[in-house]
Amino acid sequence: MSVSTPKGSASAAIIDKLNDVIQGVAQSARVHYLDCRHATEPSWYDDMHPDRDGFLALAVKFEEAMNRL
Repeated sequence: MSVSTPKGSASAAIIDKLNDVIQGVAQSARVHYLDCRHATEPSWYDDMHPDRDGFLALAVKFEEAMNRL
């Protein structure tokens, strides 16, 4: 099942704003921000959960980020 938030939709705007806030907080704290929006597309089990390929894509993204530390 492929789920995505239409560009320009209210949901996409809210998610983008939330990510801006999280990224701002991460810059002022000892944390690392990792933008995972669109990392799992089109690999979705349902409208909230990635499927196996989606979780693998997230794992790769996290591993690459951790290897840069």
